[in-house]
Amino acid sequence: MVTVRQGRRADIEACARIVVADPLWRRYRLTLTAARRVLREGISRQARERRTRAELVVATRGGAVAGFVLYHLRGTFHHSGYVRWIAVAPQARGRGIGTALMRRAEAHIFQAGPNVFLTVSHFNRRAQAFYRALGYRKVGDLPHYVVSGMTERLYRKTRGPIESKTR
Repeated sequence: MVTVRQGRRADIEACARIVVADPLWRRYRLTLTAARRVLREGISRQARERRTRAELVVATRGGAVAGFVLYHLRGTFHHSGYVRWIAVAPQARGRGIGTALMRRAEAHIFQAGPNVFLTVSHFNRRAQAFYRALGYRKVGDLPHYVVSGMTERLYRKTRGPIESKTR
């Protein structure tokens, strides 16, 4: 059985290990130390006070962390939600965990505004298909954005323009 819940400090190590073990993330030269730092900073009290805090949601299976999503409510253009990282352990893939994590993140983000953005590597066709199946549309390319020679594809899922939420 899979449980989706708010992430805790105690989950950071397992989440960091899931990310750095994936060959896709190795292409970005992500280290275990850097992954821990991003996850730790994202859920810190200081970040909460600056309103830059990320939300960490984890999926557990048999008591162990099987995947996570790290997102910001206002991480894109100061108005829209941004899914920074989502990762599912290889042995847990294909069981709906990624979909459950995205649905939880989207539900929270859509309470704050009508748009969710994310980026995905140009070569990661499986992830692009996953996001399209969830209703995301490609809105642009960001060449050499994270690593020289790689293009990030910008995807958006929307319920309307920002103005509809602010009136």
